[in-house]
Amino acid sequence: MKPTYIKETKIALQLAKQYHDGQLRAVGTDMGKPYFDTHILRVTNAVSYRSRAAAALHDILEDTVMSTHELAYVKEIRQDTIEAVDLLTQGEDELYHNYIMRIHSAEGEAGNIAREVKIADLMDNFSTFPEGQLVPKYLAALHVLTEPYRTKL
Repeated sequence: MKPTYIKETKIALQLAKQYHDGQLRAVGTDMGKPYFDTHILRVTNAVSYRSRAAAALHDILEDTVMSTHELAYVKEIRQDTIEAVDLLTQGEDELYHNYIMRIHSAEGEAGNIAREVKIADLMDNFSTFPEGQLVPKYLAALHVLTEPYRTKL
């Protein structure tokens, strides 16, 4: 583990806590509980050290007033992390399928980080609301995103 990952993750967690302050989980077994203390921390702890900062920030652009431009000015956050967080942010008019395919086909370190974080995000969502209409959508996304990791029998 590189020391820069520790510092970067600490800064990312501080930002996530600050920007997600007051947000509550809207669905599932965590409904009504603080978003940061549940989902954000679980996803962050579910990924490798290189991906933890992106995991802490994975919903910050989508669910808060933080912008990519502002995030780019946080000097402790690596460029690969910023690019991964941008990849993990679904555009307002972007279809979910296109969003998942964008993450799936992303190249380089940012693409690898984004895939790892999105898989952890989906798995956490399954663990807290495993029933309902989102299940087929999330299963399809997992199928696409885990394809590069499957072995051929």
